[in-house]
Amino acid sequence: MSAFLHGIEVKELDVGPRPISGASASVIGLVGTAEVGDGGVEPNIPVLIPGTRKAIDKYFPIPAEKPAVKKDEKKTEEPEDSEKVLSENNTIRDALNGILDQAGAMVVVVRAESSSSDKIKKAIEALKGAESIVNQTPRLLIAPGFSHTSAIRDKLAEVAAVQRGIAIVDGINDEDPGKVIQDNKSNNDPRMYLVYPRVKVPYGDDLERLEPASARIAGVIVRSDTNRGYWFSPSNQNIRGISGTEFPVDFALDNPGSTANRLNEGRVSTIIHQNGYRLWGNRSTTADPKWTFISVRRTADIINDSLLRAHLWAVDRNITKTYVEDVTEGVNAFLRNLRKIGAIINGKCWADPEINTWDQVLQGKVTFDFDFTPPYPAEHITFRSMMINDYIEEVFA
Repeated sequence: MSAFLHGIEVKELDVGPRPISGASASVIGLVGTAEVGDGGVEPNIPVLIPGTRKAIDKYFPIPAEKPAVKKDEKKTEEPEDSEKVLSENNTIRDALNGILDQAGAMVVVVRAESSSSDKIKKAIEALKGAESIVNQTPRLLIAPGFSHTSAIRDKLAEVAAVQRGIAIVDGINDEDPGKVIQDNKSNNDPRMYLVYPRVKVPYGDDLERLEPASARIAGVIVRSDTNRGYWFSPSNQNIRGISGTEFPVDFALDNPGSTANRLNEGRVSTIIHQNGYRLWGNRSTTADPKWTFISVRRTADIINDSLLRAHLWAVDRNITKTYVEDVTEGVNAFLRNLRKIGAIINGKCWADPEINTWDQVLQGKVTFDFDFTPPYPAEHITFRSMMINDYIEEVFA
């Protein structure tokens, strides 16, 4: 029974659809090794590094020296043991600088205890708990200097599946593209994006060093996401801060036999030189045609994760007609907005009565279906050329 009132009152009814925000798509998860600075980065503990050089210097100081070779000097033998150890023990700083050459980015860094495969995999596993520590979910996962090995690639892809992200990995260090393609056949993962070869980075006077490409590619993806959207392929975007590639990659837009095209056909992305150095490749390593394009996989991931995160409010509510209408309308409003900005071609959400039967509702279960069609990159463009005589008459018109 309501209390006596001579006046006006307002009662707030908690009904109606909720707005849905898109999940963050462009947080990088970086695993590697490093000498630590004043920041005191503990091993296997995710740390959020803002996109500034100052933050890099604080957490990961400059090593005493770095391996380098003279420009245009081809290495014909493996580096000395001391050079190998130095490189493996200081991968994070160079990776962060490579990322920031492309774009400002939020990077969740996990420092491994050592460069052994088991320690690197342990650090990759720690990325799963990043959100509870730094309130960010890394989705672009990299381990430069280590991801050319199958064990590290597989671990990155495993964690990427949990995070609804992708693993950007490096091809094997071999001059023969055929061997790289052959090695990639064993991957077959829709969340793995493999890049070859390593890149040359200017360093000091007339010096340059070789770095895995994966860190810079992660930065390119962040820049593409920021400027255009996560639903765009990162292919055909400039790579900043490099002077070349470890091995030459010949390319022509109309040449199926070029090295770049052969690599792309083998689901290996590469780096070409056309008005600067560019990332070239749309495809993940999977043979499944549904998830061929990495942009399609990412679009589906962000939509799925956005809906999950936005509907905590809907758990444990009473299943009523109003409840069903609120959920479906909220999702449809979200899909309409994605269509408006070009992230999808179209999509819709509905509650199917044939699935939501009385016995399911009695168990507290309710099912909502939704579909969508993502845009696909124009990977292969054909112009059909025809020479005809019809226009000669215009000469005399």
